[in-house]
Order: sequence, then structure tokens, then C-alpha cells
Amino acid sequence: MFDHAFTFVLDREGGFVDHPLDKGGATNMGITQRSYNAWRSSQTLPIKAVKEITVDEVEQIYRQSYWINGRCDDIAWTHPDTATVHFDACVNHGLSRAARMLQEAIGSVKVDGIIGPKTMAALLDMSDANIAQNYIGHRYHFYHRIVRSNPSQLVFLRGWIARIRHLAASVNVPWQW
Repeated sequence: MFDHAFTFVLDREGGFVDHPLDKGGATNMGITQRSYNAWRSSQTLPIKAVKEITVDEVEQIYRQSYWINGRCDDIAWTHPDTATVHFDACVNHGLSRAARMLQEAIGSVKVDGIIGPKTMAALLDMSDANIAQNYIGHRYHFYHRIVRSNPSQLVFLRGWIARIRHLAASVNVPWQW
């Protein structure tokens, strides 16, 4: 399951970018310089430019920092499409915001950004397809809220929407927005 989600995210993230309006700063294959520094430090490796990151390093970071820490591995047992959507959100929005979006997509749990036993149990009350579709819808509206609150981010909106359109197709969710 991780391999499918990893391939999707890697295809969407592309290579090195350092757009002056991107709040994440220098990024390569979806990994920011700050995240890369933290990972290399945790591995007792010297800091180096994110432009030099390898696919193997990216896979290790994605697997631990986003797939496992985001609880995607637990979600995938019963809801593989939701796990893919959630993994992409963890990478794109961060773990806490992605957890809140997942909880909003479920709708019947407290939105606190913590995927605990209640959130995991609530997953079982909805179909994988319904949660994945709701989740993508929340992300669509979130991107638009970003642009409304900070019009300089409009430059990224087309790419963000293309990303979630591809995500919907990847998990066989009809696009309705």
C-alpha cells in the first residue's frame, strides 16, 4: 500500500523548486530543507542541501515521517484509498492538519488533530470511498481558503487542484468540485 501512495506523491511533487512565494522554501521531491535537516540530524548525518536528496532518502522520510507517523499504515488495513488520500495530505499539509481534515471527512468525531481510538473506530462506520471523497472535498475547500486569506498563493491554486483531481482518479473517487 505504501508503494502506491509513495509513487503518487512522488509523481505530484516533482523535483527541486524554490519559488519565492512558497512558504515551505526550497523543496525537492516534496521534502523541505527544514524537514531534510531534521531527518539528517536524526540519522546523525551532516546537513546538506535538499537539492542533493536521493530518492532512497525521500522514501525513508516519507515512510517514517508521514506514512507511519500519520497512521496511514493503520488506516490502510480497512480503508486503503483513504490511507492514500491521508498520506498525500500529511505530506502536503503536515500531520496535524491532515489529521483534522481526516476527522472532518469522517464527520462524527471530535476534530482535534489526533488520530486516536475514536477516530480509528469511526473509520469503520463509513465506506472507504465516502471518506476519501469527503476528504478530497475538504482539501479542495482548504486550498481555496488559503487563496482567499492570502491572494499571493493564487499562483499555486491550479497545481493544488490538479493534484487532488489526480488523487481522486488514483483512488477511483468521482470528481465533483
